[in-house]
Amino acid sequence: MRDIDHLPRMAVQVPRAARLFDGVASALLPQQPRPGATIPGYGCESVERSQLRERLDQFFPEYRQLYFDMLQRRLGSSLPAVLAALNNELIQSYFRALESMERELIHELQQLAQRMASSIQMAPIRSNATTSHEAPEVPKLSILASSTGS
Repeated sequence: MRDIDHLPRMAVQVPRAARLFDGVASALLPQQPRPGATIPGYGCESVERSQLRERLDQFFPEYRQLYFDMLQRRLGSSLPAVLAALNNELIQSYFRALESMERELIHELQQLAQRMASSIQMAPIRSNATTSHEAPEVPKLSILASSTGS
């Protein structure tokens, strides 16, 4: 195998970008009431959730190549060096820390957003448009929510 042949795999593996694909695949799977239940309407017969996931996983090589191509366009010839740098154990420990704190961070950001919205409510909003004293809607934070299952 040529040295460059492993780059698409490494481009997804090193920054843990496969989680994006997993989030999309999980969002596409219908919810079912119990494990092992069949899901009618998929093909000629009922199909189990695990079989549907296997079908979706067949698209992973396409995702991996798409992800790699996008990185290649943006990073050009520096991509191998960037991937090598990201493969450092200290950098990987950073990615693991991000992954482990993700749910807590989303929760804390939602609370922060509530406080931010409250602070806007108390002060008049200045703009060139018409003034509204209605409370702003607090956005639902879905930062990486598809990958966390929330």
